[in-house]
Amino acid sequence: MSQAIQQARNSADFAIYTSQNAPEGSRPALRQLEETVGLIPNLAATMAGSPALIDGFVALRGIIQKNSSFTPGELELIFLTNAAANECNYCQSIHSMFAQKAGISDEVIKAVRSEKPLDDSRRDALVKFARSVAKHKGQITSDELQNFLAAGFEKTHVLDIVACFSQSIMANYTNHIAKVKLDEFLKG
Repeated sequence: MSQAIQQARNSADFAIYTSQNAPEGSRPALRQLEETVGLIPNLAATMAGSPALIDGFVALRGIIQKNSSFTPGELELIFLTNAAANECNYCQSIHSMFAQKAGISDEVIKAVRSEKPLDDSRRDALVKFARSVAKHKGQITSDELQNFLAAGFEKTHVLDIVACFSQSIMANYTNHIAKVKLDEFLKG
């Protein structure tokens, strides 16, 4: 990478908004996130610089939580898998925390982040499939699809992974571009 590009990447100075000083169109989404999560993480506060981005992110998050065919723990494994595949350190940190809250062990979280197999065959099939979808940008093989379905998943689950990745990529790419400062509660 050229020095000019690296310098430009390091000088990305995006605002971290609150629900009081964000653009007017971003405030409802930030308030909703604060109500459901208990706080506004720095990444979401940065996304608030675009009302379209934060509104889409928070709306899709709510839709996924309400309508997904996955358990909360499985959702976090999907988000964590995508964050690892996209090398988004911020998203790996926050989804590791959310996974813990959803009952996922530290050993499983570490295995997902380091692309190691999981002891649980269902979870392993989920993470392997999600990783392949992420790494191959949806261009999976018919064998991968059949193996996923044979593990007890349905086509609805496949499409729900696409929805999860849509939300996740909004955060991953924002973090890559804005280089968001990790919140204190995520450090360590």
